[in-house]
Amino acid sequence: MAATTIHSDSTGARVTRRQPKRGYSGRATVISEGKDKKYTEVFSDPRAVKLVTGSITHRILMIRKGLSGEMVKKVVSDKPVIGKMFIHGLQIDQSNASRLYRRKHLDEHQSEVISDALKIYHRACQVFESEQLANDWLQADVPALRGRPIDLMDTAEGRRWVMDTLERIETGDFS
Repeated sequence: MAATTIHSDSTGARVTRRQPKRGYSGRATVISEGKDKKYTEVFSDPRAVKLVTGSITHRILMIRKGLSGEMVKKVVSDKPVIGKMFIHGLQIDQSNASRLYRRKHLDEHQSEVISDALKIYHRACQVFESEQLANDWLQADVPALRGRPIDLMDTAEGRRWVMDTLERIETGDFS
């Protein structure tokens, strides 16, 4: 960790601030490491973790097969913001969402929306280094998005725009 000197006090001692490492710093544990990235576990369900950290071919197969309603229900009960993202993404109400949670497999479109929501949530937690800050950002008006990120979950382009904005926040590229 890098230390940055802020000032010297009256006794001549230097007061320093430690800058945190980049990455998610919540209640997560590292589940696998790559050359350039550390993947962290934000979700309690291992199938949800696989959707975020698994290989692209594995994720495609999971989406084509259809995510289980039971897995989605578990993730949504753990992370209510993801439930809101899912409801906005499919443009349904809470009672229809409850019916989907009882299904053995969601259809491909529904699976893709929840997969994207999980990836966006995970990325927001990494960028903001806090689940609470990620939750707040996803539900707040963001000028760069001309609205709330959660309201853009209904189209693939909207979800891509949210993800791109998170990347820009992390790199500081807001020119």
